[in-house]
Amino acid sequence: MLVDARWPPPEPESDRPSFRWPRAAWPVLTVVFMAAIHLAPPVIAYVCIIGALYCAVETFGLLVPGSGDGLRDHKQ
Repeated sequence: MLVDARWPPPEPESDRPSFRWPRAAWPVLTVVFMAAIHLAPPVIAYVCIIGALYCAVETFGLLVPGSGDGLRDHKQ
């Protein structure tokens, strides 16, 4: 068996699952945008409303089970 000693061996992967940032980021961004709506001038508040709605939809998408491909895998 040939062993390449020029490179150090890779680190073993940890047993605990990694933290999934989108699961925490979208709900937090929704709350931040909702708070910014009350503090910002009207034009910026309108943009914050759109951002809050987008983040809420992404949060809902994380809660819905499935692969997220919709009808792509649907076969008749």
